[in-house]
Amino acid sequence: MIGIDDLMMCSGADLYRYYRLSFPLQTTMDGIYITEIEYIGSGISYPQTAAPASSITAKNELFSSKNVAFDKSTSSGQWHDGTPSWITIDFGATTPVEATAVAITIGPMGGDPNMFSVECSHDNATWVTRLARSGVTWTSSNQRQVFNFTA
Repeated sequence: MIGIDDLMMCSGADLYRYYRLSFPLQTTMDGIYITEIEYIGSGISYPQTAAPASSITAKNELFSSKNVAFDKSTSSGQWHDGTPSWITIDFGATTPVEATAVAITIGPMGGDPNMFSVECSHDNATWVTRLARSGVTWTSSNQRQVFNFTA
């Protein structure tokens, strides 16, 4: 089960340069175990190769994990410590995105996020919520779920 749509805004034709995956406080776990994030649009996935570290910023990440969130591999580990956090990728130019895919590892204390949002920006300062989900469930490690944006 993918979850309940709370909010979906913006036109499907809108193009943004920055995409941010945000997680509110996750009270039932000690961290969120994100193994891979992918943005999907126009029949291809972004980034197409491992994203350079300079194009990724994050709040509250652990280890070097912000870099491995976009490395095209699900063997990476914990992303953040369970406090409100986000991870942003700068594509360098406006990029058509229609969905986001998230893969997680179910950790020893939970670690599977049940709510998150995708926000978009032209300038990395003003953000628009493109997708918000709550009630998301995960059934296995490295499970990849795709969450579509709507027009």
